[in-house]
Formats: sequence, structure tokens, C-alpha cells
Amino acid sequence: MNQCSIMKKCAFISHFQIATIFFSIIGWVLCIVAVGFVKWRVWRVDNSPDVSSGIVWIGIWDVCFTLKSFARGNMHCQKLDIWNHFVPTEISVSQDLLGLATVLEALAVVFIIFAWWSDYRRELSIIWNLYSIMSNSPINFPSSYFVPSPNSQHIGTGVPVGFVSGLSLSAAVLLRRSPHSL
Repeated sequence: MNQCSIMKKCAFISHFQIATIFFSIIGWVLCIVAVGFVKWRVWRVDNSPDVSSGIVWIGIWDVCFTLKSFARGNMHCQKLDIWNHFVPTEISVSQDLLGLATVLEALAVVFIIFAWWSDYRRELSIIWNLYSIMSNSPINFPSSYFVPSPNSQHIGTGVPVGFVSGLSLSAAVLLRRSPHSL
């Protein structure tokens, strides 16, 4: 395997990891936005003495509408609480689960960034060592080590095992994300 093909594979893996982080952050931000939206349910109401627009917006935290008694464009909102007996179960459960999902997705993004950085450092060190071997860079051991200068050097087992470890991680992510995974 020549040096150019190794670099291309590492660039592909790096782009994949960056895309993973990007989509994870986008997903987390959109989860936060979705939690804050009032427009989970939109009701049309006719002949209401209080609702001027004829529309009521219901979210997982609030119910909002425009009051006829207020100036145009002023919205009246009331909090939905799990202690309100009229709040449906799916809204109460959504309040808990989406709050938990937001926290867990934030942790996932942190762990993905940490894993990416760890993988990047591993791949960088493997590539650097591979380059040093391919360019026949010497190691000047002190005389107390009793190691002579080499006539030649070649790639040992550690370099391919290091590459396979990175590829295994990438394959695991790809297999987990495939439509055929459980």
C-alpha cells in the first residue's frame, strides 16, 4: 500500500468523523428547538369569545393564543405542568423524555468529539510513524542502549494493527447506522 492511498483513506475517515460531529450537533440543536416550540398541536377554533386569531398553539410546555382583549399580535400563553390533571399523558411524558434526550444528546456530542479527537491522535501518530519508517528516518539511541544503527527498516505489526483499529471503529459506526441494523 503506497503512502498516497494511505493518506486518502485517512482523509476519508476524517471527513466521515467531521460529518458525524456536524450532524450530531445539528440533531442536538434541533432537539432543543423542538422542545421549545409551541406549535406541536395547532387547533382551529371558531366563534371563540377569547381567541382573536381562531388558532390555538399547544406545545409540550405551553398553550398559546391571541386574546381579543389584547392589542393585535399579543400572544397569551399559559404553562402546561405535569401537575395539571387535564394535561394528556403524551405531553407529560414528552416533557420528561425530551428534557432527558437533550441532556443525553449533549453528552453524546461531547463523547463523539472526545472519541474523534482520540481517534485523530491515534491515526496521526500511526501516519507519522509510518512516514518515518517509509523515509528510513533513524533513531539515535544513546550508547547505553547498545542498539546499533539499522541497515534497513520495514513496517512492523503495530502500524497495520493501529490502522485496523481505526477502521474497525469506523466500520462499527457505519454498521450501526445502516438501515439493516437492529
